[in-house]
Amino acid sequence: MINSFSEVEDFDEEGIDNIIVNYFSNAIRSYFKDKIDQNKVPFLSKFNYFPSDEDVKFIKEANLSMVLDHCYPLLNKFIKEDVGFESVTSDVKIVIDILNDMSRKNVPKEISAGMLYYLIKHCYN
Repeated sequence: MINSFSEVEDFDEEGIDNIIVNYFSNAIRSYFKDKIDQNKVPFLSKFNYFPSDEDVKFIKEANLSMVLDHCYPLLNKFIKEDVGFESVTSDVKIVIDILNDMSRKNVPKEISAGMLYYLIKHCYN
């Protein structure tokens, strides 16, 4: 079996990368098409160029721990609540709801962390 792959000389790695980028770009636009910010402004109407090549690159490379480090301070500005005896705070609930929504809409896990960042930054900040 390994020998059968040794004969493949014209593997188009750049073409495969372009297909992946296009797939992710379409998934990103599809997810954000109905998202609005706190002023009820549609996300995509604010950012007609979204996702740019840089956005897709960031979204592909982002990991959840990095994104959460940036998102929680943004959410803390957005949420005004008294500290109580809740076991799960509102900021955590928002993140879990967003990730569940992405899962229901079949957003690939590989890009969900980066998309979480963009959604919180532009819709909750």
